[in-house]
Amino acid sequence: AVPDVDLPDVHLPDVTLPDVDLPKVAVPDVNLPEVHLPDVALPDVDLPKVAVPDVNLPDVHLPDVALPDVDLPKVAVPDVNLPDVHLPEVDLPKVAVPDVNLPEVHLPDVALPDVDLPKVAVPDVDLPEVHLPDLTLPDVDLPRVAVPDVDLPDVEAPGLGAIASRVSGGFDDLKLIEGIGPKIAGVLNAAGIVSFRQLAGLSPARILEILEASDPRLLRLADPTTWPHQARLAADGAWDEFRRLTDQLKGGRQQ
Repeated sequence: AVPDVDLPDVHLPDVTLPDVDLPKVAVPDVNLPEVHLPDVALPDVDLPKVAVPDVNLPDVHLPDVALPDVDLPKVAVPDVNLPDVHLPEVDLPKVAVPDVNLPEVHLPDVALPDVDLPKVAVPDVDLPEVHLPDLTLPDVDLPRVAVPDVDLPDVEAPGLGAIASRVSGGFDDLKLIEGIGPKIAGVLNAAGIVSFRQLAGLSPARILEILEASDPRLLRLADPTTWPHQARLAADGAWDEFRRLTDQLKGGRQQ
């Protein structure tokens, strides 16, 4: 038990403090580190009851403290001037093109075969958007070019139909037709007739014209009267009927 204590009255004299100009102090920024304290379990403590006496504390007056003004420095951002870019003007030289006389070209009549192209499924493609910058192109003076008159030559190109037929899938053996031998088969191939379907589409008169244009002596060896009919059976795959017909022929003629 704390006894009651009567403190004496204390009278302090009036004191006039002089005016003091405190220096301006720049307080630096201080970054304190983070501190993680562990969890501590304190024990339960029963404190005794203590009677605290009444205490009259004197009044204390703290002086006013004026914080200094801080002027931040001004930072001038410099202006950046990009240079102008001028593309040079280009004068192209004048080019004189000489006159060229090409020989005449005569192309033969070519019967192209029927071609069945496969169906191709084209996938959908999403193309990205492309933004091109604006470009200023220089002024270009193009030279004047005199285009000469060109005479195309006459060129005979036999066998073009046969070449096109190879692309479409190959030759049929025309020598299977009764009355057509290696010589006549070669003449027909050179004229672009390389399949049974093409031969079936010709008339006997047209076949004779092709043979005569290649070698008139072939007319004495050939009789194309039944050739289109035979070729149609072969093109349709009717081989049994084809063999029955050819068994009745000799040199393409009915026996």
